[in-house]
Amino acid sequence: MPAWAQEMPTAITYLPGGYSHRNYRVAIAGAEYALRVATTARPGEAGYLRVLPPSVGPELVAHDATAGHLLTRWIEGPVLAEAPPSPATAGAYLAELHRAIPRGRRRYDCAREVATFFRRARTGGCLHEDVVAV
Repeated sequence: MPAWAQEMPTAITYLPGGYSHRNYRVAIAGAEYALRVATTARPGEAGYLRVLPPSVGPELVAHDATAGHLLTRWIEGPVLAEAPPSPATAGAYLAELHRAIPRGRRRYDCAREVATFFRRARTGGCLHEDVVAV
């Protein structure tokens, strides 16, 4: 357990725009972190963060495996939605990211993810009956 675990945060800032988490910037004991409160299960995320080098992703500080919450070191930089990288920069980052992912990790299946979202929306009554998933 981190030495600061019993201390109170000195600042907590909500970060809007999370895709599948509610995100906060947390300052505590002179350091800053990103707290990602899970709203959607993403069971493989912590595993990836544990193996990625610092040039690719944030250091995982803590993970609640039951709830899926994550605490990572804060990385200073622009928000991608507000300052998108150039195609060359994005391409170089994605190439580095793919090289860093160990062999044997589950690959992201976009079609399966979209089908899952449609199924959940239909089951939850959020999807209009005329919408058909392909």
